[in-house]
Amino acid sequence: MEPTDAVARYRRFLKRRNYSTHTVKNYINILGYFSVWLQVPIEQVTSKETDKYMDHLLRRRKKPKTINCHFGCIHAFYDYLIEEEGMPFTNPLKKKYRLRLPRPLPKHLRDEQVVALFKEINDTRDRAMFMLMLRCGLRVEEVARLTVGCDRVSQQAALCIQWKRQ
Repeated sequence: MEPTDAVARYRRFLKRRNYSTHTVKNYINILGYFSVWLQVPIEQVTSKETDKYMDHLLRRRKKPKTINCHFGCIHAFYDYLIEEEGMPFTNPLKKKYRLRLPRPLPKHLRDEQVVALFKEINDTRDRAMFMLMLRCGLRVEEVARLTVGCDRVSQQAALCIQWKRQ
């Protein structure tokens, strides 16, 4: 089977499924890149080749999200070959074969958002808890563990000493 014929049929399949032109273009580019890199025919690809392809992408310093996009596209292409074209082989990519993405840092609040938040907080205890989280960088769990007996307020600074449990 010629890889270009299968990719062309897959392109028509994606257009019939009403994928956006941008998505179709990206999928075809990814499949072209993959098929040029491959050293075996498309129907003989195994998980070893897909692992090598991932290593290749990592060596080229592609970001995890880009690599996951490549593997999602290739997985969908093999699903198409198996289900729509009736090819008698298994998909060399597992559905969840992905790189773990780093979790982005939380976004900070703008000053006007902080003011709006504190306008809604009426209880003194709740206000103090939010101030500790906002100004001192305490996490919710750390604030939740605080008790009345663990703080000393002197010169507008809160000091909390956490003792080891015995």
